Amino acid sequence: MKLFSDAWTIAKMKSIPDLKRNPLTLAILLLLTGGMPLTFVYMFGGAANLPNGLVGAFVSSAPALALFASAQDINFDNFTKLRQIFVSKPIRPMSYVLGASLSSLLYSAPGVILFGALLMQRGLFTPASAVVAVGAMLLGWVVVSSMGFIISGYLINASPYSMNAIINLLAFGLAYITPVYYPASSLGSLAWISAFLPISAAANIVRSLGGIAPMGSLTAMSWAALVIEGALFSLVFVARSKWRES
Repeated sequence: MKLFSDAWTIAKMKSIPDLKRNPLTLAILLLLTGGMPLTFVYMFGGAANLPNGLVGAFVSSAPALALFASAQDINFDNFTKLRQIFVSKPIRPMSYVLGASLSSLLYSAPGVILFGALLMQRGLFTPASAVVAVGAMLLGWVVVSSMGFIISGYLINASPYSMNAIINLLAFGLAYITPVYYPASSLGSLAWISAFLPISAAANIVRSLGGIAPMGSLTAMSWAALVIEGALFSLVFVARSKWRES
């Protein structure tokens, strides 16, 4: 329980003060994860493709922000030494990382609720399928969060510009280039690749739950990949943690 209570305290410290200082941040996040992508989906795909776009906005909000949070954590700590303050206390590595990741979840919660409500309003979610969809989205968030902190750990001595560039490119690729806002079937015989990319895997699952895509082998493969990747990335991060040395 201490692990989670510490993580929740860290999450609040890393999110609530910033939200109070600059509440417009939420509007910017909604614009980046929903407003702009959905505008392009509507412009080039028409109203028929909006459900795919809403699924993309729903599943990508938290994972994409988790990547940015991992880079921000390293860069911000170079100035505030916040991590060193926590190091002086009996806080475990997973508490700190989980807290930093949870802060991104708090930021993205309004978007997840909004786009989930829109999917439900269009009849694509039932209460039961909405719960399962949130679970799939959270699995994608776990994978991307762990991945982001592992990468940031390797780049801890890189300049803020280099680290931000790498993380931004990764977030752009995972959220916008892969089949997140468009169906995996667009890739034809290569659709199976989407099952091994965390955000698109979550999108595959949510589409099948909403009846936008059939619930078949791709859905099962996406579930399996998310669970395995989540476990592996989390274990790798814990094993390579340099908490006491940093």
